[in-house]
Amino acid sequence: MAEGRLGVATTIVGDVDVYTVPVLKTATVNLILSHNGTDADIKVFVRDGAKVAEDLVFPITSMTSGSNARIEITNLVMSAGETLTIESDAVDIITRAHGFEDNEVT
Repeated sequence: MAEGRLGVATTIVGDVDVYTVPVLKTATVNLILSHNGTDADIKVFVRDGAKVAEDLVFPITSMTSGSNARIEITNLVMSAGETLTIESDAVDIITRAHGFEDNEVT
Protein backbone atom coordinates (compact mmCIF):
# COMPACT_ATOMS: atom_id res chain seq x y z
CA MET A 1 0.00 0.00 0.00
CA ALA A 2 1.50 3.29 -1.10
CA GLU A 3 1.10 6.35 1.09
CA GLY A 4 2.52 9.83 1.13
CA ARG A 5 3.54 11.30 -2.21
CA LEU A 6 1.70 9.59 -5.05
CA GLY A 7 2.73 11.85 -7.92
CA VAL A 8 4.30 15.16 -8.83
CA ALA A 9 4.43 17.36 -11.92
CA THR A 10 6.62 20.39 -12.27
CA THR A 11 6.15 22.24 -15.56
CA ILE A 12 2.57 21.91 -16.63
CA VAL A 13 1.65 23.13 -20.10
CA GLY A 14 -1.34 21.44 -21.71
CA ASP A 15 -2.54 18.18 -20.11
CA VAL A 16 -0.25 16.44 -17.62
CA ASP A 17 -1.09 13.21 -15.81
CA VAL A 18 -0.10 13.52 -12.15
CA TYR A 19 -1.21 10.13 -10.80
CA THR A 20 -2.91 6.93 -11.97
CA VAL A 21 -4.46 4.48 -9.51
CA PRO A 22 -2.87 1.02 -9.90
CA VAL A 23 -4.86 -2.09 -10.80
CA LEU A 24 -6.88 -3.59 -7.90
CA LYS A 25 -6.43 -0.46 -5.76
CA THR A 26 -8.51 2.50 -4.68
CA ALA A 27 -6.94 5.77 -3.59
CA THR A 28 -7.80 8.80 -1.52
CA VAL A 29 -5.89 11.67 -3.07
CA ASN A 30 -5.17 15.25 -2.02
CA LEU A 31 -3.73 17.74 -4.48
CA ILE A 32 -1.65 20.88 -3.94
CA LEU A 33 -1.04 23.31 -6.82
CA SER A 34 1.52 26.06 -6.35
CA HIS A 35 1.52 28.84 -8.93
CA ASN A 36 4.28 31.43 -8.86
CA GLY A 37 3.85 33.33 -12.11
CA THR A 38 1.31 35.42 -13.95
CA ASP A 39 -2.40 34.55 -14.18
CA ALA A 40 -3.10 31.03 -15.41
CA ASP A 41 -6.16 29.03 -16.44
CA ILE A 42 -6.09 25.70 -14.60
CA LYS A 43 -8.36 22.67 -14.94
CA VAL A 44 -8.25 19.59 -12.71
CA PHE A 45 -10.05 16.44 -13.78
CA VAL A 46 -10.20 12.68 -13.33
CA ARG A 47 -10.35 10.58 -16.46
CA ASP A 48 -10.86 6.89 -17.05
CA GLY A 49 -7.34 5.61 -17.75
CA ALA A 50 -6.07 6.06 -21.30
CA LYS A 51 -9.52 6.87 -22.67
CA VAL A 52 -9.84 10.55 -23.51
CA ALA A 53 -13.40 10.79 -24.82
CA GLU A 54 -15.19 13.75 -23.24
CA ASP A 55 -17.85 11.53 -21.66
CA LEU A 56 -15.15 9.69 -19.68
CA VAL A 57 -13.79 12.84 -18.03
CA PHE A 58 -15.01 14.07 -14.66
CA PRO A 59 -14.09 17.72 -14.04
CA ILE A 60 -13.04 18.57 -10.48
CA THR A 61 -12.47 22.30 -10.90
CA SER A 62 -11.71 24.96 -13.46
CA MET A 63 -10.28 28.30 -12.34
CA THR A 64 -8.12 31.26 -13.13
CA SER A 65 -5.27 31.49 -10.64
CA GLY A 66 -3.52 34.73 -9.81
CA SER A 67 0.20 34.90 -9.19
CA ASN A 68 1.68 33.36 -6.02
CA ALA A 69 -1.41 31.21 -5.44
CA ARG A 70 -1.64 27.93 -3.58
CA ILE A 71 -4.66 25.74 -4.24
CA GLU A 72 -5.60 22.59 -2.33
CA ILE A 73 -8.15 19.97 -3.35
CA THR A 74 -8.75 17.24 -0.78
CA ASN A 75 -10.35 13.83 -0.41
CA LEU A 76 -10.69 12.72 -4.03
CA VAL A 77 -11.62 9.04 -3.91
CA MET A 78 -10.46 7.34 -7.10
CA SER A 79 -10.84 3.82 -8.49
CA ALA A 80 -8.37 1.52 -10.23
CA GLY A 81 -7.30 2.86 -13.62
CA GLU A 82 -8.49 6.42 -13.05
CA THR A 83 -5.98 9.20 -13.75
CA LEU A 84 -5.71 12.61 -12.09
CA THR A 85 -4.88 15.14 -14.80
CA ILE A 86 -4.04 18.85 -14.67
CA GLU A 87 -4.41 21.20 -17.63
CA SER A 88 -2.81 24.64 -17.62
CA ASP A 89 -1.64 27.36 -19.96
CA ALA A 90 1.29 28.39 -17.71
CA VAL A 91 4.72 26.85 -17.15
CA ASP A 92 5.17 27.96 -13.56
CA ILE A 93 2.83 25.55 -11.78
CA ILE A 94 4.04 22.77 -9.50
CA THR A 95 1.64 20.02 -8.46
CA ARG A 96 1.88 17.34 -5.78
CA ALA A 97 -0.60 14.53 -5.25
CA HIS A 98 -0.45 12.82 -1.88
CA GLY A 99 -2.65 10.39 0.00
CA PHE A 100 -2.92 6.63 0.27
CA GLU A 101 -3.84 3.55 -1.71
CA ASP A 102 -5.77 0.57 -0.39
CA ASN A 103 -6.80 -2.78 -1.82
CA GLU A 104 -9.96 -2.60 -3.89
CA VAL A 105 -12.93 -4.29 -2.24
CA THR A 106 -14.84 -6.58 -4.57
